[in-house]
Amino acid sequence: MKSCGRAFTLVELLVAVGIIAILVAVMLPELSTARALARSAICRHNLSQISAGFASAASEYSKGRGAAMAYPNARDWPGVPYTFVPYDRLFICPEDNPGDWDLIAGLEYISGYSPNPHYPFVDGYIGPAGKICSRGRRGSDENGEYWEFVFEEAFAYEHGCDFYDQRPWYPGGSYYSDNDGVFRIYDNIPGRGRVLKLHEYTCYAGNTATLFGEGLFDRKGTLEGYKGCERVLTAFYTSYGMNRNCHQYRVAPDTVVAIDFEQDKDDIDFVADPDRQDINDRLNLSGRHLGRINTLSADGSVQGRYPGELYPQTNPDAWSP
Repeated sequence: MKSCGRAFTLVELLVAVGIIAILVAVMLPELSTARALARSAICRHNLSQISAGFASAASEYSKGRGAAMAYPNARDWPGVPYTFVPYDRLFICPEDNPGDWDLIAGLEYISGYSPNPHYPFVDGYIGPAGKICSRGRRGSDENGEYWEFVFEEAFAYEHGCDFYDQRPWYPGGSYYSDNDGVFRIYDNIPGRGRVLKLHEYTCYAGNTATLFGEGLFDRKGTLEGYKGCERVLTAFYTSYGMNRNCHQYRVAPDTVVAIDFEQDKDDIDFVADPDRQDINDRLNLSGRHLGRINTLSADGSVQGRYPGELYPQTNPDAWSP
C-alpha cells in the first residue's frame, strides 16, 4: 500500500530554514534590547533601595540630635547606607563585573618598620623589595566562613610572608616574625553582618591598621593589645559612586547623590568627583544602559541620563549641593 503522505522537497526545507533565520535575525536585536532594559531597571531599583537606606540612616541619626543627616560624608560611602540596607547585590549594577576587585574596600595594614608601609588587604601583595608581604586565603570556624589575611612587613628577609600556622613563631630569630598581624574577615555573622577580627598579633614595631584612614580599633590605629578585638565592616565594592560634594545637612532636590559610575582601579573610596580631570571620560564610560547613566537625585528620583547631560562644565548644578 502506498503512503498518501508527501516529504518536503529540498527547496521547501531551504525556504523554511531561511524564513526561520530571518525571524531570528529580526528578533535578536529586540531580545538584546529587552535584556538591556531589564538590567537597567534592576540598576534603577538598586538606586531606589539605596535612597531608602539613606532615608533610614537620616532618621536614625537625627534621633536626639540637633539636625538630621541627609547624606553621609563621602568617605563613609557605602558603609552608610549599607548598614540600613544589608544586601550586597543592591550595590552592584547588573552590567558591572567586579572581577578581581577586593570585596572589602578601604582597609590598610600600615607597617611601623617598612619605608613603604601601606599594604592593602590583597593576597600576594608585593612590597617595594619585591617580596610578598601579605597573604590571603579562605577558611571557616565556629563563626562561619571568612577571608584570612596575614601581614609581614619584614619582607626583605629570606622567609618572605606565609600563613602563621605553617611555621613556628619567629623562625628567623627574635627580630623577625612570620606573621605580624593576622586578620579574619567573616562573610556574615548572624545578626552582625561582615565582621573583621584581629586573630593574631605578635609584632612590637608599632604597626597599625585603618579603614578609610581611620583606626580600626582606636583613633591611632594601634594594633598592639587588640588581639581578639572585632569590628563590623560595611565597606565593600560598589558600582555606584557617591557625589563627593554631598554633605550632611542641606542638598538641593535635583543634586546627583549617587551615580552608576565606572570605577578606576586607583579609586578606593568609590566617589564621583566632578573636579577630577578625567570626569568626562569616566562619564562616557559609564553610559552602559543603552548609552545612558542611571543616577539617584536628592529628591529620591532615579533617572537615566546621557553622559553629556552630566558634564560638570555644562551642568554644574547637578553636582552642587
